[in-house]
Amino acid sequence: MKNRVMRTDYPIRKIADDAYMISDFGIANCYLLIGEERALLIDCGLGIGDIKGAVEKITDKPITVVATHGHVDHAGGDGQFEKIYVHTLDTGKTYKFMTSYIVRKLFLIGSKGVVDKSIKVKDLVKYDKRPEVVGIDNGYVFDLGGRQVKVVHSVGHTYGSILLLDDKTKIAFVGDNMCPSPWLFLPNASYVDEWLESARF
Repeated sequence: MKNRVMRTDYPIRKIADDAYMISDFGIANCYLLIGEERALLIDCGLGIGDIKGAVEKITDKPITVVATHGHVDHAGGDGQFEKIYVHTLDTGKTYKFMTSYIVRKLFLIGSKGVVDKSIKVKDLVKYDKRPEVVGIDNGYVFDLGGRQVKVVHSVGHTYGSILLLDDKTKIAFVGDNMCPSPWLFLPNASYVDEWLESARF
């Protein structure tokens, strides 16, 4: 990473036992689930500051990263990790473009009024290399040791959107697939009837 000093002052809130919400400074929410053997980071934000360092303040367990979908605000921090899991329909050239530095920068500039006022473009991390992107499908299970998190493919915000069901807390982590705004159905999103059908899991 090319930045010398990176922010680690993410707002973090414990939401259940071994479960934390990490706010990406108002851009999106990321979630950390900790098992007996591993931790799972659900979404990694836009890449503002050192989210990996923030996670390592909470746990010293190995970190697996999964994106609920391949948009810049949920997967843009991927360059801080060796590997990221994304549904197969959100991988490929579109994913590479959506998480590029220029798209991340444009998204941050366009987020004025939403993002924390202290955030500047200089806080956006430039990556020396990109992670391995691993495609996953419906039914994939992340075994964290004493805790399993199941992938449910749920088209809507993107055709590769997923929900993650935590067997410990019974919480469904939905990314942008449920939100009270027009952002749910952007260009290249699924049709509403497809979203309604897939939401009945």
